[in-house]
Amino acid sequence: MLKNKIPPPVIMLFSIGLVWLFQRYIPIIEFTIPFKLYVCIAIFLLGIFLAVHSVFGFLRAKTTINPIALKETNSLVTSGLYRYTRNPMYLGMALIIASAILFYGALSGGFSLIFFVVALNQLQIMPEEKVLEEIFGAEYTTFKSRVRRWI
Repeated sequence: MLKNKIPPPVIMLFSIGLVWLFQRYIPIIEFTIPFKLYVCIAIFLLGIFLAVHSVFGFLRAKTTINPIALKETNSLVTSGLYRYTRNPMYLGMALIIASAILFYGALSGGFSLIFFVVALNQLQIMPEEKVLEEIFGAEYTTFKSRVRRWI
């Protein structure tokens, strides 16, 4: 199993940096959308909401929010946003990256979103799922079969 020592917010910030680099040096297809700034702000705020709301769900359940200390998990959160996605925090981060892609207006920035999703799946989510299965067994397996990983 891969052991991730890079927190997901750092991977998100790196991905946003990639958006800028792609836009600056490899602007494959540039685009603009009507009311760009308002759309970007709305998507950004939705991403922030998902991430912050999810953190509060963990705090209410009195379990760790540290994505590096997977073994410290002591409660399975399945309510709130977790009824719809197993990873609302990461989905929120993906939306923040999407808002950057729209803001910079270069389709090549989409590669950074793909990088983020693949990196998180491999480095964070799959190891999390293994630990949660070890800790919670059938309860997590049932939750996993009922709720999608992303959306």
